Amino acid sequence: MGIEYQEVQRLWQNRLAALVGVLAVVACGATSAWWVSAMPDAEGIGPLTLAGVVVGGSAIGIGLAFHWVRLITRVGDGVLEVRLAPFRRRRFRLDEVERVETSTFRPLREYWGWGFRTSLFRGGPPSMTIAGHHAVTVTLKGGRRYVIGSLDESALNEAIESAPKIAPDEPLFESVESSGRRVTE
Repeated sequence: MGIEYQEVQRLWQNRLAALVGVLAVVACGATSAWWVSAMPDAEGIGPLTLAGVVVGGSAIGIGLAFHWVRLITRVGDGVLEVRLAPFRRRRFRLDEVERVETSTFRPLREYWGWGFRTSLFRGGPPSMTIAGHHAVTVTLKGGRRYVIGSLDESALNEAIESAPKIAPDEPLFESVESSGRRVTE
């Protein structure tokens, strides 16, 4: 059968996160400049060199985070899988899904941000998001609900509703990313 739907959201698609990343690099630069001005003349490594390493290291670290952190949503083989790569993964058997509906949410107000989060309101559903405020709300048999972020929530909703509800024998997805590499997760 294979993957019937796949969406990959990257952290850089979140404008607020991009702004925070730029501000973090600027803050590191300002802190380094202040530190260098307060430092007496040092032997060996010059203070400006050290400040350059701090700012450059911060910029590289934030850049790598924006490249590597992504939300991968897959539907196929009887499973809905949401993965905040490279950190966490959550799988739902499609035969356990009772209802799916598109929704909007307020990430900062309801969850204090993006990621795998618990609602700030008692009884609110957990969220799995990385960018935007559009999502599908999945209700499982038994009433448990989850908010799954998507840049194309109607396509995700349709994929979940139309996918075969057969539980997989093999727990791993195998896919080919846009780079042509075969990836097994």
